[in-house]
Amino acid sequence: MNDPLAFYNLYCINKDCEISIYRNSAQTRVIFNEENLVTTHFCECCGHLLSSAMDVEIEQMAAEVGVILSKPHYKSSH
Repeated sequence: MNDPLAFYNLYCINKDCEISIYRNSAQTRVIFNEENLVTTHFCECCGHLLSSAMDVEIEQMAAEVGVILSKPHYKSSH
């Protein structure tokens, strides 16, 4: 029997974007698999990199202890 597909949500965190979490709270639902975890996803509206809730939480926790995370695919913009 096949396992049901698992999904996770990505969000635009660009304050100027019409569909960001600050305005419309739109979410992009992607399949939770190896390919999507290492793929850079961009907002369809503004081209900003999308983040998961876990990405934001990890970055906040790291910032609290003075660590700046460096993820190459999060630094560039579309």
